[in-house]
Amino acid sequence: MSSDAEHADDQTEDQTEAAAQAAQAAQAAPATQGAQAAQAAAPARQAQGGRAQGTVVADIRLDDSDVVQAITSTDGKVRITRKDLQTGLTADQAQLLWDWAMHQHSRCESAKLTMKRFLNDLETVVAPPPHVPANSSRAAKPKDDFLYLEPIRDAMNLNEAPYVPHGTARWQRKLIAANSVHENRIAQTYRIRFVEDTHTRDGSPYSVNAVTKGSYCGAFPHALLFPSVKPRKGIPTYTCSAGLDVVLTIQLESTNPITDGQSPTIVTEKTVLADLKSVLDPREVAAFGKYENTLIFYVELQFAPEEDDLPTHSIDDPDRWVCADTSEHDHRAFSAEPPDKKLLLPYESRPYAGGYYECAMKNGLCEFQFAFNQHVASKNLHYTKKDRLFRFAVWCLNPYLNGLDSFACFSSPFQIKATLHNDLGRLDRYYVNHKGEHVRVDPSAVTRLAPARSGSVAKRAAGTKRALGD
Repeated sequence: MSSDAEHADDQTEDQTEAAAQAAQAAQAAPATQGAQAAQAAAPARQAQGGRAQGTVVADIRLDDSDVVQAITSTDGKVRITRKDLQTGLTADQAQLLWDWAMHQHSRCESAKLTMKRFLNDLETVVAPPPHVPANSSRAAKPKDDFLYLEPIRDAMNLNEAPYVPHGTARWQRKLIAANSVHENRIAQTYRIRFVEDTHTRDGSPYSVNAVTKGSYCGAFPHALLFPSVKPRKGIPTYTCSAGLDVVLTIQLESTNPITDGQSPTIVTEKTVLADLKSVLDPREVAAFGKYENTLIFYVELQFAPEEDDLPTHSIDDPDRWVCADTSEHDHRAFSAEPPDKKLLLPYESRPYAGGYYECAMKNGLCEFQFAFNQHVASKNLHYTKKDRLFRFAVWCLNPYLNGLDSFACFSSPFQIKATLHNDLGRLDRYYVNHKGEHVRVDPSAVTRLAPARSGSVAKRAAGTKRALGD
């Protein structure tokens, strides 16, 4: 009898507790029928946006998933309702609301990036061209159908998504015969590199120390300096002058060494294009456009990584972006904004626009000559970018080669100074001889000089009259 009584008491307590919970839920529910408060209906709780940084759960109305009733920390200690927004938030509530908002922002940004990548992937697989009728013989015979790849589109209509000046979403790419074997073979056979004026004609590197303090180099980089102040005190640093044109040369090479094993074999763009066409369907080759039929390279100014670099594809990392727009508070690179928010002269444009910074390779070489825009200098870097070095990066715009690491490269890191007059005399150019001594370089051993005037040619040194001036 006593056990039966105890059992009855337990049932009564359970029923009382359930009734109390139901009453509490009824008091907290909104006017809309079927809605429940989050704490009274924990089993039915749904997360909108999940957890914000692992601390927030959003409670939604069961009859309207677009309405957030409250947000609560996962430990239940902090909770915010719509009423709290009117009466004022405590510090903990404000922090909770901020965490949740930032998480929603992060999810939106991630969704945008995912969609851009998805659209970019769709570039590689498109429907047959519209001029093929649905009742044509090709359409009637799917086994004979050919998957056409459209030529590169205009840069201003690359994707429906807004243009982003960094990352991989801005590139147009196509698969090489949809076969990684062919892609890998081409990637392992050819490569590009910057031709930099960091050595004399006989291959001796320019060198500086605390005594010489600086040495001219050539058309790029312009000089090698030995800074005497932090943050690069005592670290030899390549330098470009804002008062001189930069001349960048890109060279195509074969990765297979010649018989003596001393240097790579020089090849031309015709070799690469012939190799590429040989593995593609002739109908696809017949549909080639400008960018498929040539090796056009695109160059831009970037930030160099602060540590040792990752593989070549890291040149698309957003951290490399040099943002000339000072209204981009989270990304701005400079304190004073460069005119028209451009980095270089002539002004740069986006890839595939046919602008000045696209160059078609000829005989295995392509060359760019330009200057830095006003305020594009290391001294003008915003405090968030202070002490960072620059570099140039180049990509091949041929859609079959654009995603290959061997067809993208970057230059040596450098700083940009307004002038080199205070750092160097006109004949200051040094290397280390066989005795370990820093000695002047004979002008005849210089590979090429920086252009004496904007737009003039980068000449090879031919005598002692002009070593370099800026």
